[in-house]
Amino acid sequence: MSWWRRNGLALGALAALIPAAVVVIGGQEWITYYGYRPISPIEVPEGESVEFAGATFGDARLTDATAELTDQIPADAKVVVVEIAVRPGAEPPMCDLTLREASGARHWERASSPSGPLDWDGTDYCPSDSTAPYLIEAPFLLPEDAEGPFVAELVVADELPRFLRLEVGD
Repeated sequence: MSWWRRNGLALGALAALIPAAVVVIGGQEWITYYGYRPISPIEVPEGESVEFAGATFGDARLTDATAELTDQIPADAKVVVVEIAVRPGAEPPMCDLTLREASGARHWERASSPSGPLDWDGTDYCPSDSTAPYLIEAPFLLPEDAEGPFVAELVVADELPRFLRLEVGD
């Protein structure tokens, strides 16, 4: 009896188990990598609202606050404020907000000046203890050449990989 015949069953099992192991391990890595990143946007047109993460987010808009904060920012920069109305549900979500050019070329985190955080009085995040409606007012420090249209990307960790992409205009 040849070696191939004596080990045929074991070789057949290996031929089936190796690809299965690759799929299981690779699938777990894929879920770990992509399952916890914001990769699936829910588009929200300007002026509209949407239910997300047990709250209603909407009426997003952008205002220029450069004149108010001129003494806190570099000469070649501007400050815009993203405003989003929020009506939290029974369990208010915690969220993170970034601003992106609609083309996707550049994005910015909430603002701080080169010398530290901007002196800002607004609520620039989703407070997890607020059950009353509130307004997110998040300042972003942009280079002078940044031009709209812009979108605000709102991420709630419990909802990943889904996130909101709210149109905020120019």
